[in-house]
Amino acid sequence: MHPEYQTALSLNPRLEYLEFLAKNVGVRRACGEYILTSNCDVYLGRRVLDAMEQRTLEPGVLYRAPRHDLNLPADLHEVSWAMLEDPRNLAGPAHVLKRPYMGSGTGDFVLLDRKSFHEIRGFNEVYRVARIGIDRNVIVKALASGFDVRDIGGPVYHQNHEGSYRLNPKAYEGRETEAPWGDRRWHSSGVSYVNPPTWGLAKAPVRTIAEHCFYVDFSWEAVPPLVDLRGILVPAARAGLPAPGLYVRKR
Repeated sequence: MHPEYQTALSLNPRLEYLEFLAKNVGVRRACGEYILTSNCDVYLGRRVLDAMEQRTLEPGVLYRAPRHDLNLPADLHEVSWAMLEDPRNLAGPAHVLKRPYMGSGTGDFVLLDRKSFHEIRGFNEVYRVARIGIDRNVIVKALASGFDVRDIGGPVYHQNHEGSYRLNPKAYEGRETEAPWGDRRWHSSGVSYVNPPTWGLAKAPVRTIAEHCFYVDFSWEAVPPLVDLRGILVPAARAGLPAPGLYVRKR
């Protein structure tokens, strides 16, 4: 993807990269029946792979997996099940998913069928001041859209590394606006969103580089408006309406 999109799309110059807008580009163009968004520092566990192999996944269900943070050697070249599953390598207590948002490592595993992913129009592209919390916010969107959120039945493993938010989440406490991931205190679990129909840079020109390898060229036509208040939803109760659990469009 052309790097100029970073400047054109970001509303916060401190953000190092727009992770979930980039993921939306992939979600928009993926052809599989189910789509998994994860990160390059994450290993899938046995039970996660078993669930995929057994084809027991259901449409309209957003699957989550608890994250186990690991301290592994930085110069590691090979990984074994024994290393991943050894409790002595845990950097802290293993996370447990809790309803309703099933958090504890949200962005490391978001699995949903392609039709449903397109129905909610991917991750939030309206709020572009932070990248932290966008993963939790898609859970809010899924619940508001009537989807179920479930534990897939096993963990994923996150390798701690230098620069990881997981190692020091309070590094910018008291000066959150300076954080390279944005201010984590925004209401990611209290508001929903409506992306435009052109989410995922739908209008961007795409070149084929090799088989199954594409490059998204830059075009201003693909860049959404800087501010779109029509795409923000708030809880009905907060808007003064007697409809708990429902969301209304903010005007």
